[in-house]
Amino acid sequence: YLSHPESLFTSSKMKKLLGVFAGVYDLILIDSPPVIAVSDSLLLSTLVDKVIYIVQWETTKRKLALSGVKSLLEVNADLAGIVLSKVDVRKHSKYGYSDSGKYYYSKYNKYYTDSPA
Repeated sequence: YLSHPESLFTSSKMKKLLGVFAGVYDLILIDSPPVIAVSDSLLLSTLVDKVIYIVQWETTKRKLALSGVKSLLEVNADLAGIVLSKVDVRKHSKYGYSDSGKYYYSKYNKYYTDSPA
């Protein structure tokens, strides 16, 4: 039991551990609790190269999502992007976006080839 669990993320041991992982792996993903709920995510965001902020479609209120982004930017987190999770594709298509996936997929295929580099 730790009386101050956030001290784990600010310790030199945590920085050293992430350094060891970085020497072994090309990509390290750290899943953390919601930014607004606890300070752990904000502390972790200062130790990593990039942050991807995930919000749940039709569940996370816009004001709350913006508050989370603002909190990350206030601690100088390098925000790489925002992902909208659990999108209801059927509902999404009712808004007139049913063909948007096909459009982007066709564009995506033009960037890559099967021939060697």
